[in-house]
Amino acid sequence: MINLKLSKADKKKYSDEMKIPTDREYPYGTRINFENETIEKLPFLQNVKAGAEVEIKAIGKVMEVRITDREKGKNYETVEIQIQKIEFGNASEAEESFNE
Repeated sequence: MINLKLSKADKKKYSDEMKIPTDREYPYGTRINFENETIEKLPFLQNVKAGAEVEIKAIGKVMEVRITDREKGKNYETVEIQIQKIEFGNASEAEESFNE
């Protein structure tokens, strides 16, 4: 699995770009939020506590691909994926299966 955690250099870069200090450890757009209606459909989330690690399996559909052509600087690409089906499990058990 790929670790998306920001390096110190990336944190500084984002902080400089936004002109405000940031304490984010991961890039924007990589956090998924679930509201009451969805939590009711996902029993695993009903008893989960902050700090718990979870395995996420999902099926999504690419809804949009955007490429911004910039005159100065590197082009910017965005891929938007709509998660359609999702399943949760215990992260430590998932990690063990990768190490086998």
